[in-house]
Amino acid sequence: MKTLNLKYFGFILVSLISMGLAVKANILGNIGKTPMQNLLPSAESFVINGDLIFAFAAIIGISIFLVSKKYN
Repeated sequence: MKTLNLKYFGFILVSLISMGLAVKANILGNIGKTPMQNLLPSAESFVINGDLIFAFAAIIGISIFLVSKKYN
């Protein structure tokens, strides 16, 4: 089980990094606004980031579920 966790730790790490990049791109897209508005994402971009986070969570959950079914 330890090797399995290590194998998929990298996959989880990559998805978290790409999720962080999506949030960073959202912040960079808000450069024209005031600093306070930069911290608070607009409604449209927040929805997009929420969808991305949900998609990554679903991918991680499904892959871990399938792999655990395969090896147990």
